[in-house]
Amino acid sequence: VMALLDKYHPRKIVSVHTPLEVVNYDGPGQALAEAMARHNGYPVKADIGYPTPGSFGTYAGVEKQIPVITLELPRRATFGDIWPANREALWEAVRFREE
Repeated sequence: VMALLDKYHPRKIVSVHTPLEVVNYDGPGQALAEAMARHNGYPVKADIGYPTPGSFGTYAGVEKQIPVITLELPRRATFGDIWPANREALWEAVRFREE
């Protein structure tokens, strides 16, 4: 993964995880997280309440300064629940341009 970051230089990274139902960001991802949260209504959080040293978000977001978003979905939600709630948030991530 580290070699891929060095080779392709992504402008932003979005990963999907469960079960915290938040838009978590690392590095310079706050504006993107807030833009996504306007669509799904999830709270925006810079941390998830405990340290995550060695995580992908710490490496890519904090160390490499790439905006990293972890879209934390609700526990045990079905695709039928998740997609309508997050479709526009994910499209926002695709369209988003940092000013």
